[in-house]
Amino acid sequence: MKKLLGIVIDYWLLFLVLGLISYNALLMRMLPWSSQNLSCELSHSGIKTYNVPRIIDLKINGYGSGKFTNDQYFGNNSFSINTNGNQYSSILVRLFGGSSYSFEIGVKNSKWNETHLFDISKKGLKSAKTGELFNTLILTDYETDKENDPMAFWDCEYKK
Repeated sequence: MKKLLGIVIDYWLLFLVLGLISYNALLMRMLPWSSQNLSCELSHSGIKTYNVPRIIDLKINGYGSGKFTNDQYFGNNSFSINTNGNQYSSILVRLFGGSSYSFEIGVKNSKWNETHLFDISKKGLKSAKTGELFNTLILTDYETDKENDPMAFWDCEYKK
């Protein structure tokens, strides 16, 4: 037992770094130095107040950030990924992450600092048609009198 304690004391910094990398990998479902490139095609939109882009390309980095990589309505914005749910999530979801990444992008020319809220599943589903893995990107926007179902869905495939 003393020998094990001595090893832990000698290599505490290494264990701390490995623990942090493991925790990040658990939350992001990828290693911190890896990334996913996704190409997303619009499958459904209930948004009528602005033109929702048909194609969105995005990159998700393993250290908790991302970026739209093509120029479209939302621009080439970088974003920070929330992996731990929200204030209403259970304590287990807050500690170990949920099943999706979420991020916000600012609305262009907004005087009230409004944002578009996006969610994308962490784990890909297998397509019945092609057998390829894909994710679903979901945009949830503000509901107004003119817009009673402000959601849009994109099917995202991994770029090779």
